[in-house]
Amino acid sequence: MGVGVSDWKLARAVAMAGRHLGERVLGVVSGTGLPVMLVDRLQAGDPDVARALRAFDPEIACEILDEYWRDQPVPTGRRRKLPPKPEVVVTGTPALRVKMTRLAVAAAFVEVWLAKEGHSGPIGINVLEKVQTMHLPVLLGAMLAGVDYVLVGAGIPHQIPAVLACYTRNEPASYRMDVAGSNEKHLLTLDPRPFVRPGTSLRRPKFLLIASHHALAMRLAGTVEVDGFVMEGPSAGGHNAPARGKTLAEDGQPVYGDRDRPDLAKLAELGKPFWLAGSYASPERLAEVQAIGATGVQIGSAFALCDESGLRDDVKREVRQRVADGTLEVKTSATASPSGFPFQVVQMRGTLSDPCAYENRTRICNIGHLAEAYRKDRGGIGFRCPAEPVDAFVRKGGDVSETIGKICLCNGLGAAAGYGRMSRDGPEPIIVTLGKDVEFYGRMAVRRDGGYSAEDVVRYMLEERPSAPAGTS
Repeated sequence: MGVGVSDWKLARAVAMAGRHLGERVLGVVSGTGLPVMLVDRLQAGDPDVARALRAFDPEIACEILDEYWRDQPVPTGRRRKLPPKPEVVVTGTPALRVKMTRLAVAAAFVEVWLAKEGHSGPIGINVLEKVQTMHLPVLLGAMLAGVDYVLVGAGIPHQIPAVLACYTRNEPASYRMDVAGSNEKHLLTLDPRPFVRPGTSLRRPKFLLIASHHALAMRLAGTVEVDGFVMEGPSAGGHNAPARGKTLAEDGQPVYGDRDRPDLAKLAELGKPFWLAGSYASPERLAEVQAIGATGVQIGSAFALCDESGLRDDVKREVRQRVADGTLEVKTSATASPSGFPFQVVQMRGTLSDPCAYENRTRICNIGHLAEAYRKDRGGIGFRCPAEPVDAFVRKGGDVSETIGKICLCNGLGAAAGYGRMSRDGPEPIIVTLGKDVEFYGRMAVRRDGGYSAEDVVRYMLEERPSAPAGTS
């Protein structure tokens, strides 16, 4: 859905709607960019976030509140302080590494703790395998808050189960981070014991692999402990798997074919639960996939446009109106994401999908969650991003061709969810992601103003009352 769209309020609303309707529906928070959102919310004077932070660890809470809390909230449109970049857990001083680690653990705890508050429905967290510097602290923070599921895509997350197992045993966990241009790995480690209260132990959440093809599911199921799969098609919002063919359509979109379709029979043979995602937001499709052995479906776009999502209200209104009048256009960009994965982009004037807005934006890399590690010529690890200023990327050994068409998703997606930064040119322009199938909107019962709730989505999906778990947000 994008940074901050599937936040704690939406995940909580989805899980509670399932409980209210007598079904097990999984609400999922996005695990990307959580430290940025935490400090932004604190500077805006968010009492819920401050309350959750105090429930985490008194010492760490005081440290974070002292630096970022504002009794007089920083007004919208004024510059707010940013946290350190994730890269400091590798390249920073010991004190800065500790500071960023604590902030990331706390941010994940806050998001999951608030999502789980006041109900017994299941809550999961979704992280991108590509954002490797944040895995260890984010997963630890989520587990400290009692997260029920961990969902990982945008890569091959074969190391995640071992991390979860180590934390469950209260042992240090490690993660081998990729270093661009080589087979080298940089080892990241985190000891959970300073964060775990004496006499307590962490519960292992279920691990769900997000994949596009049965081949990856079969590979991981045979080597690590996987509890289930989310098979995501190329029409789903956000990042998609690359097409197996290299052909592009005339408008530059990747062309997906038969080789990209998963063999669901082979997937079912693994004996694990699985959900399907991408153009499945209808009760008929839910019934259809359950009839062939799937547990349920994953829903993104319908929840992204509901009242409780973190997407800015003005953006939701415009997108809903475009859906209603049939003018919404979503394109799969092969170049937009710094991660290298295809990315779904809503075409809207004034956003980063607009060539004028894109060209007029001054490139900056001040958040850095999608930066990649590389080996410096004189030794040591550095970080670079193809969406940063071109000269800086090339100076760090990057190829100028990799910068063409790249969009700063850290800033653009954050701005679409209300976490926009102020630059010297003014507010950062937004970018909006959504799935290509929006037929659900014309079939659901919406209010006269075009809005609807998360519970309305769940009710719509359960019209035929499937007997198995309905799905995930």
